[in-house]
Amino acid sequence: MPNKSSGKKVDQVRSSPAGISASEGIVSRQGVCGGRACIDGTRIPIWVLERARQLGATETKLLEMYPDLSLPELANAWRYVDSHRDEIEQQIRENEDF
Repeated sequence: MPNKSSGKKVDQVRSSPAGISASEGIVSRQGVCGGRACIDGTRIPIWVLERARQLGATETKLLEMYPDLSLPELANAWRYVDSHRDEIEQQIRENEDF
């Protein structure tokens, strides 16, 4: 399986304040998804995954909806949500205003 991030420039990788990666494989890039945190190598914003989970989507359903997504990537997304709750909730609110 090819590495999704090979050959791609990462402008910013989010990490926890302690310096330990809170969410390996989660990146923010200017010009991609409005600079919001996404799964690396995709255009799947973390806030979209979290909102789907809030609305009752299971991990199985999310993996069906996003076949290029893996279970470890979802686990990284949930860790990111846990460590960036305010940011993700703000993004959800901003996108529900449409």
